[in-house]
Amino acid sequence: MKKEYCGKSKLGGIYKITNTNNGKIYIGSAKCFQVRVSQHSASLKNNKHQNKYLQASWNKHGEDAFSFEVVEVIEGDKLTRTAREQYYINQHLDDWDQCYNLLKKCVQTQGPWSKNPEITRSRIALAMKGKRYSPATEFKKGDIPWTKIHGHKEETKNKIAKISKRMWSKKSYRRKMKKIHRSESFRAFQGDRIKKLWQDPEYKESRLKYFNSKEGRRKAAKKARDLWSNPFLREKMISIHNSPESKARKSFSHLKNKEASTYLLDRNWLHEQYCVKSLPVSEIARKLKVCKSTIYKWIKNHNLR
Repeated sequence: MKKEYCGKSKLGGIYKITNTNNGKIYIGSAKCFQVRVSQHSASLKNNKHQNKYLQASWNKHGEDAFSFEVVEVIEGDKLTRTAREQYYINQHLDDWDQCYNLLKKCVQTQGPWSKNPEITRSRIALAMKGKRYSPATEFKKGDIPWTKIHGHKEETKNKIAKISKRMWSKKSYRRKMKKIHRSESFRAFQGDRIKKLWQDPEYKESRLKYFNSKEGRRKAAKKARDLWSNPFLREKMISIHNSPESKARKSFSHLKNKEASTYLLDRNWLHEQYCVKSLPVSEIARKLKVCKSTIYKWIKNHNLR
């Protein structure tokens, strides 16, 4: 990518990335031009740029077809640069097909940091308490911010319920969430989260108290009835319960020596010990540190008698 800083590489403001082959442009703002162009180049070279149109054009035409140039230097905060960026974007609304920008409006919020350290500390303190620090979304006097203790207002709960129902009514959204919930990363995240919760003595005591209460038992029974009334889920659960893995897990749940399960599941190993070497059941049980009835059971499961 050709870079034209005009001696202003360390400054900030509005910049433009131009495709010299077709004339299309990308307009953006940056605190430091040199840092921003390096970020763009790294993302494009690694095929990870957030702008899919700019990335596709980069892949098609190559790095040498693009140039970076400074449009205007602005001495101000992020909101000032954003307002000026919007000004240059508005000039290309009539020929929007010639722009790589995804949005016609620059939506960027001011962070908690300010040139005044006292203002920065106050904004961060509000954020830590659950209050928003943006002037446009500041809580009004008398309003209580949402927390796990306070919860949402009834009006807010109704709005969330309506939005949730509308989203879940779409097939595309259901497919997306189904794919996410079945992913290994999501299951690992949920498992770690639940483990951490149950390590808390207060949480564990409260949940056990609820599960043993009449209301908890009633809800659990109702949920079980609803699940088993569905023919598809019923057939699926029966197949899981009757699977060899499930039976093996139940059979080995009482074993103190968990390593014995790997040997008992291996039919070839048990065949060699019992049939080839002709070891008595008591000797095999002593080797694995299990009782003789367990060995008899798995000899029968593997049809070795």
